[in-house]
Amino acid sequence: MIICKSFKSHLKGSLQGFADLYIDKWKGTVRGCQLHMKDGKRWVNFPSKEYMVNGEKKYQHFFWFEDKETSDSFSEAAKKAIDLYCTEQRNNEINEFHN
Repeated sequence: MIICKSFKSHLKGSLQGFADLYIDKWKGTVRGCQLHMKDGKRWVNFPSKEYMVNGEKKYQHFFWFEDKETSDSFSEAAKKAIDLYCTEQRNNEINEFHN
């Protein structure tokens, strides 16, 4: 199970924002996961570091999965957790506004 602890919107290119994700199986939180969207597709990446090669921006991820199936499964669960968190936050804001 993955639980989104926080999400901060940050729109830049395909980047939609950053999430802190608690991963129950690991008993730990990964801070700064990146939610991306491009061409109608969304995915979640682990945090990365930007660097330059011949004037071109590249990104080095701190963690990655060895196979696509595991990566896709993680991304799906992470997107659902982020969506749930954002929906709950909106509902809390609406309730606070009406009270």
